[in-house]
Amino acid sequence: MAQVQTYGNIYKKRLLALRLLAQSVDTQGGSPAVPFYLKSQLGGIETLRAYSNERFVDNDLALVTLEYRWPIWQVLDAFLFLDEARVFGSIADEFTTSGWKYAYGGGIRVWGVRGTTVRTLVAECDEGTRVYLDLSVDF
Repeated sequence: MAQVQTYGNIYKKRLLALRLLAQSVDTQGGSPAVPFYLKSQLGGIETLRAYSNERFVDNDLALVTLEYRWPIWQVLDAFLFLDEARVFGSIADEFTTSGWKYAYGGGIRVWGVRGTTVRTLVAECDEGTRVYLDLSVDF
């Protein structure tokens, strides 16, 4: 797995956050196929937010997340996001710009100690809308 995260301060604590994630699950020559529960998975609050958990499963995945964040109050901020992602049998052999799934939405985060947040968000995709309430550490 390879992951790159970067943050750009646009103006007065208004941030643009970018996350790139790629994962590959391969077998060695002559090994049995990778079991489904060890394959790369997309969906859920961590990867492709408007889709159900493990909605897309295959050997490899690529994910791009873009978030715009702005402060509302001392420990409260809001964000808008766009997720684009796709699974592949082999990312090296099948990578194209078509067939990617997207999710978009927004929410509010409340900051706590050590970067932990409580966040609520609404995510939309072509399969419907999801609402989350989450206690976690953001990217």
